[in-house]
Amino acid sequence: MIYGKDSFESLGINEGITESNSYLHRLGVLRSISGLLNRSLWEVFFGGGDSAPLRAFRDGLVSGVAGIQNLDNQYLRTLTVGGIFGTSLLICVIFYALKRGSLFERSLMVYFCITFVTYEALTWNSLLYLFILLTAGIRNRDVGRGLLKDKGSEYSESKNELLPPQIYVDPSVSLELEGPGLTSSELGIQSSRRSALD
Repeated sequence: MIYGKDSFESLGINEGITESNSYLHRLGVLRSISGLLNRSLWEVFFGGGDSAPLRAFRDGLVSGVAGIQNLDNQYLRTLTVGGIFGTSLLICVIFYALKRGSLFERSLMVYFCITFVTYEALTWNSLLYLFILLTAGIRNRDVGRGLLKDKGSEYSESKNELLPPQIYVDPSVSLELEGPGLTSSELGIQSSRRSALD
């Protein structure tokens, strides 16, 4: 049981939390998913915009504690505002970050996943910006890996680091960089031959 009284008591939290308005409201909102799917077909698939949560409460599609008109659940808010399409995008971004992120980034995304169940985290500017920076940083690093790989660098998946570009110098050709007479051996560049297969 996810939201059962026994779950809280097993964690040592039994100080009347299951009778609090916060708990009852969140539970009531979770039970209202079917109401959100009874809207027009357009709103089910693409959402009703930023004012959709208030309309859902006003129209009785969502029920919670009287007087509280927040969904207190980011997934349900996204379903209300952006429909199935928007919710699918959010879930895809979460899975992408969980798959491609570093250990720290994945840990932060797990925090967001848990937080999204308890309140509308992306309506808070600080958390919205952190979420955007987290996902954009992971994507930017992936793009950077691809661009650098094309320019000669290689990415080591096992070490999670970028390897320096390999320099190939034909030992029969002398290099003149700044002045005459500087060869690759004088510059300390290790030369190697490229095979004919490269």
